[in-house]
Amino acid sequence: MTDKIIGASYSIHLHSRDEALLLRIKQFFDNKGNVYLHEKTNSASYRMKNISDINILIIHHFNKFLLSGNKEIHFKIWKQIVELLINKAHLTEQGKEKLRELKSTLNKYS
Repeated sequence: MTDKIIGASYSIHLHSRDEALLLRIKQFFDNKGNVYLHEKTNSASYRMKNISDINILIIHHFNKFLLSGNKEIHFKIWKQIVELLINKAHLTEQGKEKLRELKSTLNKYS
């Protein structure tokens, strides 16, 4: 049996007609991440998976330009998850349990 891969990502999903906007967002974030077109759903997405880039670019941005409402709650929980991954807490059972708790909390606000 293989272990699940533990990670975090940041993504934005829009209608495919907004692909140009997603490309501008990618450019804003130092051309990190990727833009994908999803023909079946007529949508597009911007996604960043690199945990260091997420920490430096995304978290820094939203610490500076605060969110509100449920988005703020989601961000704070997600930020804790990213910090645990950066600190390699996911490599311990205690860290994995903390990640499970945070994910469960995050799902309550979805």
